[in-house]
Amino acid sequence: MVHAPPTSIPYKGRLKTTFSQGQKQLEQLKQAVFFTID
Repeated sequence: MVHAPPTSIPYKGRLKTTFSQGQKQLEQLKQAVFFTID
């Protein structure tokens, strides 16, 4: 888990959006890796 520094707490909403986008990219990356392994 990546813990955000206390200074970024006010930006929680934007951080959450960025995080969810990152999660999607991570999932796509995982799938791409799995396809490569296959």
